[in-house]
This record gives sequence, C-alpha cells and structure tokens, in this order.
Amino acid sequence: MTDIFTYATDNGVAVITWDLPGASMNVLTLDGVAQLDACVDRALADPSVRGVVLTSAKRDFAGGMDL
Repeated sequence: MTDIFTYATDNGVAVITWDLPGASMNVLTLDGVAQLDACVDRALADPSVRGVVLTSAKRDFAGGMDL
C-alpha cells in the first residue's frame, strides 16, 4: 500500500498532508479514504491533539474521486 496521507503533530495540532504519489493532482481513492480515516482516528485518540489541519502537498487541493 502506498502512503497517500502523512501524519505529523506540532504543538498540539495534527497535520494531515495529502500527496498522491506520481499524480499531478490529488484524487480520492478507496485506499485513500481508509488512510484518511486512520489519520483522523489517530488524531482523535491522542489527548495532546487540540486541532487538526488537512492540507495538500499539491498546488490544487483535490481533483475529485477516482471511480
């Protein structure tokens, strides 16, 4: 499985970065939904996290869903 989302914390803020490898634009896939869900679960389980930022490593945030 390729990592589509990365997770990091900084001073009580969880930062989830979306970066679909090999693509010029992020598109959501079923694997991506599962990975995003895991990142959010991780943030919710961490009592030191007070906020979550979802960002993109690409110029555009998203191109839609890969059906």
